[in-house]
Amino acid sequence: MLSLTSVGLIEKNKLANDKPWLLLFQILLQTGEYIHIVRDNEDHDWNGIHWEAFPLEPDDKTEDTKALPLFKVKVANADQVMQSYLEQYDGLTGCEVTIYLVHAAHLDQTTPEIEEVFTIQESEYDHEWVTFSLGADFWYLYRALPENYLKDWCWHKYGGIKCGVNATCLAQYPTCPHTLVGCRLRMTASGIMKIRFSGEPSLPGGIYASN
Repeated sequence: MLSLTSVGLIEKNKLANDKPWLLLFQILLQTGEYIHIVRDNEDHDWNGIHWEAFPLEPDDKTEDTKALPLFKVKVANADQVMQSYLEQYDGLTGCEVTIYLVHAAHLDQTTPEIEEVFTIQESEYDHEWVTFSLGADFWYLYRALPENYLKDWCWHKYGGIKCGVNATCLAQYPTCPHTLVGCRLRMTASGIMKIRFSGEPSLPGGIYASN
């Protein structure tokens, strides 16, 4: 069962609501730049980011015992904007996608109701739609539970909101080892004074990632 914040529960339980739930779709390009789109008929600003309105049609997840779980998201291709990204960046294959669910009545809340991270496994397009097949990388399928703390491992998605590194840092350091040393280096490169490492260095031993 998905867990909603107190604000989300209030909106969910309202008998009538004139504001919609918004599905936000963030794509991290190989250059360190982002594409930000929202499923709605108007643009929105959330968490300091401008999200451009796009017709989106998410599909249900499909999974079996022989393959990684996948699901498809269709993005409108009427003006061929998304198609141009596919042609420029090798179909966007391997790019990281973060999907957020927020409520339009509470865009001042910086914590999304739902946040899921995927990788574009493949893509295709026609004159009407660009279709992305999204799946999880192998390491993501075997993550520890979020309440577990490891001595030298950060669970934050690199480049995501909780991580906070900027585009300049991502261009300089496209990947992160998710270790304390790696985090400090990238926080400094981003000009962030307070480190956002989610591990627990004070733990006396335990599983840790190599630097």
